[in-house]
Amino acid sequence: GKKDDLLLANDTVLDAWLVHEINGTVDAESRLSGRIRIEEGATVVRSSIRGPVIIGKGATITDSRIGPFTAIGAGVSIERSGVDHSVVLEKSRIIDIHRLEDSLIGRRVLVHPGDTRHGALSLLVGDDCRVELAKH
Repeated sequence: GKKDDLLLANDTVLDAWLVHEINGTVDAESRLSGRIRIEEGATVVRSSIRGPVIIGKGATITDSRIGPFTAIGAGVSIERSGVDHSVVLEKSRIIDIHRLEDSLIGRRVLVHPGDTRHGALSLLVGDDCRVELAKH
């Protein structure tokens, strides 16, 4: 399907069906608001989660802002980043990204700032993808 259709379906499911349930670990410095499901083995550290949000088994959220309307898959790692209105699939990593929104991130994807020459972008993009960059 198309990204926008998948995000709309995610919004609908999270809004209509998500039940607040915390089965993972949330440290005392983290803040949760709204309907949030954190599955077994997931860890939230020094982060802010604003529901509706689901965080999958074994995911790790550290020093980040998540939600609303965001689904984080199993084994995902998000560090020092902001993610809202997005779906991040299994075992992906998002590191040091100030704001990621309206996005669909596939399985085993790494999103991070790079050390490219001359400030150039360096992309590895699969079939039938679309890349949207900020206008300057």
